[in-house]
Amino acid sequence: MSELGGEITRAIERVIGPADTPVPLHEPELGEANQAMVRDCLASGWVSSVGHYVDHFEELLVDFTAARHAVAVVNGTSALHICARLAGLAGNRHRQT
Repeated sequence: MSELGGEITRAIERVIGPADTPVPLHEPELGEANQAMVRDCLASGWVSSVGHYVDHFEELLVDFTAARHAVAVVNGTSALHICARLAGLAGNRHRQT
């Protein structure tokens, strides 16, 4: 495993615990403020990978993590795939001909 892969693994374990520990899932809890933002997002038509809410989320994530950049992706699977590729844990399955 690459050094970066080890760092990512340790960071994940700090958040969710060791690999053999189940991760609890729960129903989302959307308060009135969050519901208002969802309604605004739907009404604006910006329900995709761009728009004010995506930009704002990326800015907040940069502030929270002290990272230089943040990129929102479509789902958790995509995020994990990108992390694995960046850490050298997953190869490119698509061959160029």
